[in-house]
Amino acid sequence: MPTCADWKRAGFKRSGNYTLDPDSPTCGVEPFEIYCDMQDCTTGVTVIHHDSEDRTLVQGCEEPGCFSQQINYEISMAQIRALMARSSSCEQYIRYECYGSVLLHDGQNEPFGWWVSRDGQKMTYWGGAEPGSNKCACGEQGNCAGGQKSCNCDKNDLVWRSDEGMIRDIEALPVTRLHFGDTGDYGGGSTEKGYFTLGPLRCRA
Repeated sequence: MPTCADWKRAGFKRSGNYTLDPDSPTCGVEPFEIYCDMQDCTTGVTVIHHDSEDRTLVQGCEEPGCFSQQINYEISMAQIRALMARSSSCEQYIRYECYGSVLLHDGQNEPFGWWVSRDGQKMTYWGGAEPGSNKCACGEQGNCAGGQKSCNCDKNDLVWRSDEGMIRDIEALPVTRLHFGDTGDYGGGSTEKGYFTLGPLRCRA
């Protein structure tokens, strides 16, 4: 079947691993086995996992983007592209927890953190915000900590804060790399740090 939705329409309603073949035979993309979440009321959801889904510490890297994490998916990018071409929507959850660590802007410098699209483009907005906005979800909603205009983490104080949300730009997903900075030491025993969490790519046909 091309997608998990097709398996569900064929009467398969139990979540589990299914074989998908979303591409035409002439394009050379091999069929693959992937997890289908059949709990959605209307369709089967294809779930593509990667090797960086655990909550991960970011520390000891001060310059913008100096911390870098490559994201490796369980199927090839060619297979992901073929699946996404069959999908009406895709989404990926992203979260950054910060302690004295700027995420996007401190008012003077380039963004300290960003994610990289499947085509290698630097994306300087966060989950829950519109593409190209240079904001996090709270910046779109106008309710960031301390009156910040972009992100909660841009308050840059010694209080644990977070910015999170879904990325839904099907032309840019999936996230292929993450960059963070501003996690050196304040001094005096107070340490700047952060944690990132990146969920699997989820697509609906």
